[in-house]
Amino acid sequence: MGIIRSGKVTGREVKANRDRTTARRLLQVQLTDAEDIQTVELVPQHGEDVNPVDGSQCIVLDLGNAFKVAIAINDGIVPTVDIGEKKLYSVAGGAIKAFVYIKKDGSIQIQSNTGGNTANIDMKVNGDIEVQPVGGGFVKVRKAGNVEVNGAADFAVAYTDLKTAFNQLKTEMNAVVSAYNGHAHPGGVVTPQAVAATADMTASKVATVLLP
Repeated sequence: MGIIRSGKVTGREVKANRDRTTARRLLQVQLTDAEDIQTVELVPQHGEDVNPVDGSQCIVLDLGNAFKVAIAINDGIVPTVDIGEKKLYSVAGGAIKAFVYIKKDGSIQIQSNTGGNTANIDMKVNGDIEVQPVGGGFVKVRKAGNVEVNGAADFAVAYTDLKTAFNQLKTEMNAVVSAYNGHAHPGGVVTPQAVAATADMTASKVATVLLP
């Protein structure tokens, strides 16, 4: 039975442990006093790569023969998740900077915070996905396949198809104008000349929003 001790993280490095051939995260842990700094291998949960900040409380299991492993870390962040939920997060300056929040209702929230600027992705329980980037605005992908960009008051169009139809309409109208300008009235009556269409819709193209 190993001896369980508590300490404080003071440093770290990644290299092979003395009894292993692969690289591991090794923590420097202050166990009893400022002079008692020992190197222990951090054993994280499956599928997680964790690098605890200095000052985190560390539970150390002494397995004998000078082999110690850290089996639990407390970084001082106040727990907030409900029963059955999990949050994976990064820490800087004693605060959460980014997280993935897996909720018990089946939804997932992803958030980043850089310099006070927050970006957010919500995977809703109803199947919708909402993205809110830094700087404002949003994109919502509805479970029915609809996509909303900064609102839902109007419809998007396929620009290339619309431009093709517009150019065809302009060509056909100009053919009518040309025929009108070329016809002659009996008795030499002169009619005003119609002006050919020169409209161009190129400027309406939004190159930063793409559709299939």
